[in-house]
Amino acid sequence: MTEAQQILLAGGYQPQPSMVSLDEPHHARLRKPAARAFSMKRVSAMSPAIGATTTRLLDAVPQAAEFDLVAALAFPPGTRQRPG
Repeated sequence: MTEAQQILLAGGYQPQPSMVSLDEPHHARLRKPAARAFSMKRVSAMSPAIGATTTRLLDAVPQAAEFDLVAALAFPPGTRQRPG
């Protein structure tokens, strides 16, 4: 177990299975709806909204030579962009 895993577990984190850590048939059970949700047609339809959200988030970043891209764009992703 890595030090990071030990810290997380000591803090009360309880790992949950995810699609990447599951074996068949459990992986397939999650992969099928995910594949439908993120089909090329659906992702293409979301592209304008994703682009607009990204532009808005980057415009809000203070002008600086360097900034934390993850902090600026990735947290919390679920509240910023939802498929239509």
